Amino acid sequence: MDYYSQETERLTLRKLTEGDIETWAEFFVDNANARFIGLDLNLPNHELAKTWIDKQLKWYADNQFGQLAAIEKSTGNLVGLGGILTRELNDKAEFEIGYAQLLG
Repeated sequence: MDYYSQETERLTLRKLTEGDIETWAEFFVDNANARFIGLDLNLPNHELAKTWIDKQLKWYADNQFGQLAAIEKSTGNLVGLGGILTRELNDKAEFEIGYAQLLG
């Protein structure tokens, strides 16, 4: 199975692209859960989305997994992100499952 291209009954999971920045910026609008992403929420929403997506693109390039865009098959809309995140803990690479969904 290709990690970077998956499907479920309702969703297509694919790599994020710079074309997703505008839509993903909506995640940061009045969303109390945005604080869990670990970015400086004083930045403009567009910059937050770009920073997060750029981080995923780097992880893809380094073969370190990263979050994938969750596209709703019935609408073609980006509805969230999900995937494996690489974290450094005590000088050791650890992995966690991360996800976030667009509200509304």
